[in-house]
Amino acid sequence: MSLVQRMNALIATVEAEEQLAPQARTSGADDAGLAFAEQLLRALKARVERGESPSGDYQHPNLGRLVTESWNLSSPLARDLVEVEQLYLRGQR
Repeated sequence: MSLVQRMNALIATVEAEEQLAPQARTSGADDAGLAFAEQLLRALKARVERGESPSGDYQHPNLGRLVTESWNLSSPLARDLVEVEQLYLRGQR
């Protein structure tokens, strides 16, 4: 599965999580955290689709920081978000 395909799947998962009541979310994320994750995933996906490499304006793993600071770390969604961001930062497609 390509990085873009993985990002598309994660965007769909984030969107599904957003539809759940907060207490039913496996991620433990609030509305703002899910919205930020979706926005950042879409931006990263656009960069990958344009063939852009990680640049100076994306030096810090924002998804990783969000997940470790406020999400349930045992959540598959949390782990997948961090993994996809790391793949992007390593320049994988």
